[in-house]
Amino acid sequence: MMKTRFTAVLLSALLLTACDNSDSTPAPDPRQQQEILSVKQLIYPYDRTVTLGGILDNRPDCIDPEWDTLTDDKGRELVRYRCDYTTAAAVNQINQQVEARYQRVLRDYTGILTKVTKWKPADMRTRTGANIEQTEKELGMIKTLSGYDWSPLRSEISTNNDHSFNLSLSGGKLWSRQPAKLTGEQKALVEQWNAVTEPLLYGQGSDIDRWFEDSSGVISALEKKLTDLKAVQAEEYLKGDNRRREDESALTRLLAELEAAHAEAKDWRITQELYWSVTGPDPVFMGGKFLVSDHTGQNELVPYSPVTRGPIRRGTEMLADIYGDKTGTDFYRNMLAFGLYMYQVKDIKVPSVNTLSY
Repeated sequence: MMKTRFTAVLLSALLLTACDNSDSTPAPDPRQQQEILSVKQLIYPYDRTVTLGGILDNRPDCIDPEWDTLTDDKGRELVRYRCDYTTAAAVNQINQQVEARYQRVLRDYTGILTKVTKWKPADMRTRTGANIEQTEKELGMIKTLSGYDWSPLRSEISTNNDHSFNLSLSGGKLWSRQPAKLTGEQKALVEQWNAVTEPLLYGQGSDIDRWFEDSSGVISALEKKLTDLKAVQAEEYLKGDNRRREDESALTRLLAELEAAHAEAKDWRITQELYWSVTGPDPVFMGGKFLVSDHTGQNELVPYSPVTRGPIRRGTEMLADIYGDKTGTDFYRNMLAFGLYMYQVKDIKVPSVNTLSY
């Protein structure tokens, strides 16, 4: 961690300060001032007509510049430049962008919570539910068909597509190879049968075929199957409702945490810092970063790209950004705004809610 390095001043100055009750600042360390001056006098190829100090001390996008010296955790002597990224234009745009992100995410998760809260187990669409519907449908048809006398057709019907029979029963539907050979009674019975089974879809009706071949035990077997399926469905409903309760609780917590972060979203101060090593004979630019100060303290602020939605650490590119007047652009402010939002919500855990289940 970087720590500020203070070089001892002359003993006489210390004695003078000890006897002076005024609020005057001690005289600056000449060596520190020389190190700072050596950096401020640098001329970079981005613009050879002006010194680095002339650029950094007169930025319209980052105000109240300060220069000091420090030593980093590797023992390097550094000159640090710091400024406040708090111009009215920057503050307004960043706050607008952050506010828009909060409003959007609060709206989206409120909508999801509403869907979860309104959901009922009966809304579930599962294979068990589909099997219950199909079994109930065929069982009801069989019970209806049981009320008719089909004996005039039995000698004419094949259930295995035997071409020696005039009628075939497949998928619960009757059809004739030679309708003209059917008697009037047989034709009426075929029409009656197909009127009952007309709602069947392709691939359905096998239980009806089986019942026609041998009716013994088919209805009781289907009723037991239906009971078993409903028991499975009741368990699925219970699990689904438990999941709903968990999701509802997690989403309620998420929204409360987002609202709390939103309430303090405008309480921030962004600063930019740049560093030069002055350990060697010539200053060397080490890069820079943004810092944000809020109710939690001061931490690094990593800009995020609104396009790729990923972090962007400019580091050693920051100097080129400043010379190129990029740091005062809308895009740069939007990157900082996105980064500020991500920083403010970094500790908020977003629950994994399968919205397709609701």
